[in-house]
Amino acid sequence: MNRNDIFSKFIQNPLLKKHLNMDDEKLMKLRLSSPSPNRLVDVIKTAILNLDENQSTDSIARKINQSFKRSII
Repeated sequence: MNRNDIFSKFIQNPLLKKHLNMDDEKLMKLRLSSPSPNRLVDVIKTAILNLDENQSTDSIARKINQSFKRSII
């Protein structure tokens, strides 16, 4: 399973769909490499993109915290 597959699986999760309040069509258009519509999607992307980069969990946690601090698009 590659990064894009993992991202797609997260986006299809019913709890995430409910929280994002987006219809299936919009969710299916989300891509790992495209701009994020909100902070939660940014956090998921940050975690997935750093899976194989041998970064420490502290480094990944800092990046996730930075995602939460950015303004909502």
